[in-house]
Amino acid sequence: MKKGQFQGELFELLILKLLKMSDYEVVDVSKHKDRIRQKRKNFIEIKGRGAWHQIDAPCDYKDKIPFIYPLRLLGEVKFFSKTASSSGFATKEHIRELIGILKDISENYTVSSKLTKEMIENRRTEIGVFFSANGFNEEAEKLAYAHDVRTISYENNEMVRAYKDIIEHICNLEFASRADISTRRVNHIKKRFNDCIVSSSHLSSNGHYPYHAIKDSFIASTKTGYLFHFLGNNEFPNALFQAKDAIECKIFYDESENGERFFYLTMNGENNNKYYFSAPKFLSEKSLFGNDMLDIKSDVFAELYFNKKINNLKRSLVLKIDTEWLKSIRR
Repeated sequence: MKKGQFQGELFELLILKLLKMSDYEVVDVSKHKDRIRQKRKNFIEIKGRGAWHQIDAPCDYKDKIPFIYPLRLLGEVKFFSKTASSSGFATKEHIRELIGILKDISENYTVSSKLTKEMIENRRTEIGVFFSANGFNEEAEKLAYAHDVRTISYENNEMVRAYKDIIEHICNLEFASRADISTRRVNHIKKRFNDCIVSSSHLSSNGHYPYHAIKDSFIASTKTGYLFHFLGNNEFPNALFQAKDAIECKIFYDESENGERFFYLTMNGENNNKYYFSAPKFLSEKSLFGNDMLDIKSDVFAELYFNKKINNLKRSLVLKIDTEWLKSIRR
């Protein structure tokens, strides 16, 4: 296996773990043999009208939503490294490829003579999602929006940055003196990496590599449908939501020595939990300008909607920006 492919597949393992923590599960190939096949581990293909398509993160949402067929994520996962000659962004060409795959798969539902129980049970609402380790350029974002493909960036997420460092560290060591590595070696490293993602273990290809384990993951939507993937360094504070569905929150950022900003959210009443997220570019840029930043925080984070299981019950929860806190900062 070549370096680029190996780097991408390690990042896929991380995304699949995080999706599992958010109540998504990898599709069950055994239940859809006419539409889904698996040639080898972690290589799943879904049948479209014209071809079979390999999907990096094919996941079904565990819960059902009225008026739509069960949700199926067709997730494309890419980790392009930042170099002197590359921004690491996913481009419109990458989005265009996912658009074609999504169209081919979503249109592969036909009725020959009559509608059967099996047809209904196998029907899904396919959602195209592109997960990029280092974000997207503007053209990619616009094309994705126009064709209803959701984009999630981990360009400036502090929790994911540690794992990206680990992945690049492993790849640099493994490919320091060779162009490819054996399947046996690939499987060995992937197993170790997969085991350590949400544990307190440390990993590199030849020793220990420090990082903070991701203890919680949830995906929240704004009123306008913008998605944030929040990753926590502690377990979810169930106690805060025992008697209510909405909690106030605050938004902060840490700044690295080179001026890079890593945004995180805290929930009022739970100061130990930091939920890191990748900030949209307009938020990162406005963070330099006082009240402009506060206006954006008030607007973008007015309300964040997400689902979470608490005491074995799925709850629809809301995070609201602490307006009194914002007022105090303005003074």
